[in-house]
Amino acid sequence: MGTQASERVVNGRGSGTRATFDLSSNRDVASGPLGAVGVRGALALLAVGSASVVVAQFAHPIALEAPTLRVTAEITMTFLGLGGAWLLGARFARTRRLRDLLLVTGLLMLTLIEVAAFAVPAAFADRSGGQAAVAAQWGTVFVAATFLAAAVCPEGQLVNDRRRPLLLASLASAAVLAAVEFGAWLTTGDLVALRPHAMHATGPDRYAVGWTLAIATTVLFSYAALRLARLSHLRRDPVLAMFAGAVILLAASRIHSLAPRWSSPRLISPGEGLRLFAFAVMFVAALRTELESRVRSTRAAVIAERRRIARVLHDGLAQDLAFVACNLSRLGAPSGSDDPVAIAARRALALSRGAIRDLSDSRSTSTHESLESIGHELQERFGLEVAVDVRLDNELASDTREEVARIAREAIVNAAKHGEPEHVIVSLTHTDAGLTLRVADDGRGLPHGNNLHPRQEGFGLRSMHERAAGLGGRLTLRDRRGGGAEIELVLP
Repeated sequence: MGTQASERVVNGRGSGTRATFDLSSNRDVASGPLGAVGVRGALALLAVGSASVVVAQFAHPIALEAPTLRVTAEITMTFLGLGGAWLLGARFARTRRLRDLLLVTGLLMLTLIEVAAFAVPAAFADRSGGQAAVAAQWGTVFVAATFLAAAVCPEGQLVNDRRRPLLLASLASAAVLAAVEFGAWLTTGDLVALRPHAMHATGPDRYAVGWTLAIATTVLFSYAALRLARLSHLRRDPVLAMFAGAVILLAASRIHSLAPRWSSPRLISPGEGLRLFAFAVMFVAALRTELESRVRSTRAAVIAERRRIARVLHDGLAQDLAFVACNLSRLGAPSGSDDPVAIAARRALALSRGAIRDLSDSRSTSTHESLESIGHELQERFGLEVAVDVRLDNELASDTREEVARIAREAIVNAAKHGEPEHVIVSLTHTDAGLTLRVADDGRGLPHGNNLHPRQEGFGLRSMHERAAGLGGRLTLRDRRGGGAEIELVLP
């Protein structure tokens, strides 16, 4: 997220109120076997297991001539890759995050290379002299670089929808495939040599270029896995941890390709098993994030509908019952306030108020659910995409949660009314500065740049400033590089 030279900052000093936290566990934090310790342990175990497979293959190379099994494995990997890319594309369509787009691109690129370099040769018993194997070597370099870019890209970076990013990602993947095929045609003699029965020699004695390429690719994959694992720990995100595990498997499969002195589309070895496991893990990760998104969306829709019904009851039925109960005596009721109709009206009023309290009660909802419901409501109201990302170690106190939710609501409304964005991202995380709320959009940005005079602020911005001051926090407004605006609230 780009930071401009000048920013408007409001420091809360008025009431001295500080954000507080209760001790209850946040339901958004992964726990149990998917908690931080469990994830690190699982990734370490996966790395050790993959390394053991590679070491065993170097010590005693194993390969089974099973063309049918090889074709089945390659087709399975192709479908897992396409399905995972489609699910991640749906996630990106909601979030507009650059990291999600890079993950889509990396998986799609990996799948296309899988089809061209492994699935098609295995299906047709290709005996072309190893060009497909060379294309796989060059292609995995681009895949590793893409996954590394996803791991190191800025956390809140948005992608402008007007550039058709998913189409560009697909075209880029196809272009990479064409480039590696051309490169394979030029360098086949430098990387592999044809042996009898369509086996391609890969020994280290003549083909040092292949070793260098494989080691460099393994390093890229390994570093990407480390960065993704660190992000999964910081964000308590098991989905990122699963992608880190898949990248570990890809690193192991790449270095594994150097173990045997031969390769053939008719043979199957532990390397195919590592790649199949990697594709399966990425598909499960993509499926999990899609299912979680649907559950959150359903829950947010329910909460938003409850609050809508509460507003309808308050503004309609409750007001009418209160009017009847208070003015029944003026209508000529003989018993006055003891009239049965008046008593019934008061009882109905009490019941309706109780229903309104129950429907609008936010104490039973988490911070994530509150922000999701606001995003769902405003998404329906303004016709834009609102993505919510909440990563907290502990649930916020009810008062702080309400104030943060109101600031987020006002920020989204301001963006929708004045910036005309297509997508808005709301993130709430703990940073080094404190509890940080960011509302970023891809609209037109601030009307007067970063030098917005207080008199030019509308009621919404003044309200957010006052709420931030009441929490003892700091509110910052700035334009984003590439278009749009960002409002940031930091609570110490």
